[in-house]
Amino acid sequence: MTKEQIVKLAVENNLVVEVYDILHYIMIAELGNLQDKSDRLNSDLRLVKKFADANKLDVIKDILSESEEV
Repeated sequence: MTKEQIVKLAVENNLVVEVYDILHYIMIAELGNLQDKSDRLNSDLRLVKKFADANKLDVIKDILSESEEV
């Protein structure tokens, strides 16, 4: 189904509010997931900077390899 067909069905069946509520819930959940991912990446970046300042390159390599696995 195309977006236009879905919108047409929602309007024809008076389901606009219900569809909006579902889409809102999905977008808020996705926003939460993106925030969690951003927090993890920022945490990793702080660790990398900390160990880079201490000139501990092996630790940086370990952190980067772990982040690639996720």
